[in-house]
Order: sequence, then structure tokens, then C-alpha cells
Amino acid sequence: MENWKKYIDNKFIPKEQFTFTTEDISNTLTIKHIATGTSISFIWPSEDWKQINDIHYYNDKTKGWSGEYNGDISFNDENIKLVDNFLAPVFEMGWVSKDIFIFGRHWKSKVYFNLNMTGQPFHYYSSDLGCLSVILFPLFALIAFIFGRKEIVYVDPFKKYNN
Repeated sequence: MENWKKYIDNKFIPKEQFTFTTEDISNTLTIKHIATGTSISFIWPSEDWKQINDIHYYNDKTKGWSGEYNGDISFNDENIKLVDNFLAPVFEMGWVSKDIFIFGRHWKSKVYFNLNMTGQPFHYYSSDLGCLSVILFPLFALIAFIFGRKEIVYVDPFKKYNN
């Protein structure tokens, strides 16, 4: 392989299991797995695909997402291993988002990078409740604990659907 584009071509197979969407204005390639609904976005800074700036994944069934694997990620063997590790929940293990809603609006998600919900989760706080949720964090945490509605969304890995 010579660049991230070739990496993507070799990683996302069989092609018929995915949709590929390119947004030239934002230099973004989004790949959606049809069966699971998980999308992975790659943002690249140059036409030669020797570097990418960001990778993240999400699923429309949940408010949670992976967080960003960002920075200038040069194409080399070490970074290929790091990206493979970052994408392992999507391809191999599955992932879980525990979404918490207050007053019917998303407040927080805890994303676990396996289906067992073990290990350190990624915490994502939504802007659905505005700046007050940050300023009044202890109050919102108490309200979420007592009155919050929790939804746990399990997202299967791609390998479950390989033929």
C-alpha cells in the first residue's frame, strides 16, 4: 500500500456492504456499513492521501461517537497499526453507547469500545442543553442520576455480517 486511499480500498471489503460518499468541500470521505449503520469519516488534507487529519465513527442509532483520532496522521506502518487499533471496535469487537437524556434532550454519552462495556469509556457531552449544562454540571449530573432516561445502544461489528 502506498497511501491512506489504498488502505481504505483494501480495508472496506466486500464493497457491496458499504456506501462511499465524498464531500470535496470538506475533504471528507464517509463510509457507511449498510447492515450496522455505522459510518466512518476520514478527513484528508492533501490529494495524494499521504496524510489524513481525522478519523471518527458514529451510528445514527445513538448520540455517542468514537471521538476523533486526529492530528496529521502520516501514512506509515506504525500509523497503520494505530488506525487499525482505533477501528477495531467497528470491525472486530462492536461498541456500545450509553446515552443519557434529561428533559427529553441528550445530555451525555459514554461510549465503550467493546460489547461488554468494560474499559475506559469515551465521554461525550452534547450541546443539546447548551452552556448551562457545563456551568451547572453538578446539578445536571444529579438531575440525570435521579430523572435521566438512559438508552443503551449495542452496535455490532462489521465482521458479524461478512459472508
